[in-house]
Amino acid sequence: MGINPRTIYTFTYGIGAAIATLGGTLIGLIFSFTPASGLTWLLKGFVVVVMGGMGSIVGILAAGGILGIAEGIGGAIAGTGYRDMIGFLIFLIVLVFWPRGLFGKIGRFA
Repeated sequence: MGINPRTIYTFTYGIGAAIATLGGTLIGLIFSFTPASGLTWLLKGFVVVVMGGMGSIVGILAAGGILGIAEGIGGAIAGTGYRDMIGFLIFLIVLVFWPRGLFGKIGRFA
């Protein structure tokens, strides 16, 4: 009786995998790949998660928005060559003042 949670989890996992497959395929059609081609995106994802606070969805959304806006404005002012440097500089500043991230929780199991 009711909604089976296992079915819903399986269904949402399948939808997520399909969307990720579609995104990867479309990116593969546009850009060329090398062994280190995903490193920049991997580092950006790491910066956003750590900067927002581990386990905080709101923090990750805020950190992604802050980082995206700052890199966009900084890239327009200083040039696109400095865009990644501006993002990592903001990351370091946030870690100096908020070691747990913007919305990180205090505790052993945050």
